[in-house]
Amino acid sequence: MSESAIGSAAPAPAGETPLSLKAAIGQFLGCGRELVADAADLVAAEAHVALQLLTALVVAAVCAAVLGVLAAAGVLAAIAMGLIERGFSGAAATGIAALVCALGAAWFVLRLRSLARRALFARSRQQLRGEA
Repeated sequence: MSESAIGSAAPAPAGETPLSLKAAIGQFLGCGRELVADAADLVAAEAHVALQLLTALVVAAVCAAVLGVLAAAGVLAAIAMGLIERGFSGAAATGIAALVCALGAAWFVLRLRSLARRALFARSRQQLRGEA
């Protein structure tokens, strides 16, 4: 071994005094606080971006829903106008458009009932209860 490896305990550079144990622990805790503060800032920034994205998604979903309803109303109006052109009365055409709406609503209700009755995560529940 060389003598430089053996004498590795070099004195502190000129102008710097070695830190006391209390000062070293304080500096260590200060670095820890800075790390936690940086992590909190990062989490806050990510949460802000997520909130902006969620807001944009909600606005887009509402706009899509409004445009979808308007499109469905336009299709129903076109059906009613076509029926009136074929000789149906306005009341009969409106009744047929209302029937189409009622059938669509019934289909959605039946679809929702089937989704609600589905046992989600049934296998997981069975395993947790020890029935598997």
